[in-house]
Amino acid sequence: MGRDNQGKLVDLIGGFIGEESCIFIGLGNEFRGDDAAGLMVARKLAAQGIAALEGGRSLLEALYSQDCSTFNRLLLIDAANLGLPPGHLLVLRQDEITEKGLSTHENNLDLALNFFRSENPDGEVLFLGIQFASMEMTEGLTLTPEMEKGVDQAVDLVTRSLRR
Repeated sequence: MGRDNQGKLVDLIGGFIGEESCIFIGLGNEFRGDDAAGLMVARKLAAQGIAALEGGRSLLEALYSQDCSTFNRLLLIDAANLGLPPGHLLVLRQDEITEKGLSTHENNLDLALNFFRSENPDGEVLFLGIQFASMEMTEGLTLTPEMEKGVDQAVDLVTRSLRR
């Protein structure tokens, strides 16, 4: 990702977070290669003291386990088929998430997002997608080199956005 593009993403995410309370939820499956990217980002953010959850394969369950009224912003992080080179990032606004027809681990993404909005009517959602290279079944968490770079870029992007 070029410096100019990353700077724009930092501004976008930083503006989204602003002074609002935000929770980061990484989605993924540890046994499907690059699909674990969201989980890895959440782990790395949490290790830095940032409010990040591993949502596993169910965004709805992750949201249900939280008091959604305590945060105004939700940043979802997941591996996705974005039509980009492996490891590249794309940020989508709330209205673009379902328009793009993204398939997350949630069987019904609209249901999970509607649950969040019902708990926090003023809440907003942003999606940070990382283009996967492989979704092959694995015996444990195994990311391709491109995805490892994408995960590191996503962590850097979020931490820089918070310092903005």
